[in-house]
Amino acid sequence: MKYFSVLPSTIVSPGATCYLISDLEDGTYSEIPLEWGRILEKQRIFIMDEKDLDNSISSIGDKEMISFLVDNNFAIITSFKPSFLGYNFENYNIPFYFETLIVDSSSEKNVLETLSYLPSQRLSRYIQFRFFFECNELFIRNVLQIAIRKGYFNIEFVFNYDRKENINAYSKIIAENMFYVSRIVIMNSRDQFINEQLILNEKKLVDSQMCGLIDETLLCVNLDTYAKYVLGNNCLWKKIAIDIDGNIKNCPSMDFTYGNIKNTDLISVLTNTRYLFFSGLRRIHIMECCKCHLAAFCIDCRGNLPICRIFEKPIKCLINIS
Repeated sequence: MKYFSVLPSTIVSPGATCYLISDLEDGTYSEIPLEWGRILEKQRIFIMDEKDLDNSISSIGDKEMISFLVDNNFAIITSFKPSFLGYNFENYNIPFYFETLIVDSSSEKNVLETLSYLPSQRLSRYIQFRFFFECNELFIRNVLQIAIRKGYFNIEFVFNYDRKENINAYSKIIAENMFYVSRIVIMNSRDQFINEQLILNEKKLVDSQMCGLIDETLLCVNLDTYAKYVLGNNCLWKKIAIDIDGNIKNCPSMDFTYGNIKNTDLISVLTNTRYLFFSGLRRIHIMECCKCHLAAFCIDCRGNLPICRIFEKPIKCLINIS
């Protein structure tokens, strides 16, 4: 007896016109027909004989589709009944108060002042610095050392290129601090370049409203993204931000604030009902988004939406689900 089994890293996500099948381990995904998605969503192991599939599979597809799933590592065929343990996202957690801390700044003085108010203990799994001005190597190194002293790693910088600097100076920062720096994104560059840790972009970073573009090319198919989708909001789950004026928000591009970093403890925000609402705002609550087969891996930016329209499709979403 043989068995056809969907692998535990394979996720099947429903949509209005098709399903998305994805692999959380290698980041691959593909669209599959509705009838297949509905079956695979309910059942993950099927019995096969030597010649053909049993009725539960042969009634919904052909050997070509089975071959596609196996060839693309979404499923396997085995002589032993699989006993895979699936992911339990209800127990998914992080050993920090927040998943992500974003710090926006409009000047060097602004950055250093905000950093002085951050507690000495690490509060988040990731920290992202976004500077809306030109930054040289020395300043980035200075901020990096302050962040490291406060216990942070998984540090990301996004800033405008100081054209008096050699671009290799920023590459050197990454090479010397690979344990701490996850990525450097240099805006207002002369060139465009992308690798895992260094990104050059010709656009100038002006303000916090520049983020939030939603397009299929920007999908992030991995375990963390899917866990956030299951537990809350893909983008806002356990996220906290400090804008250029020191105001504490879920995201710098949102209007609602929880106080100012000068007089408000960041950890106290965790029990705020408004914060918990945004952090846990799931896609199934969004009328149009819940029909999208890409919802599980979309960044779902709600930052540019006013509070009165928080249950609408994101303003910068380019995905057409009709």
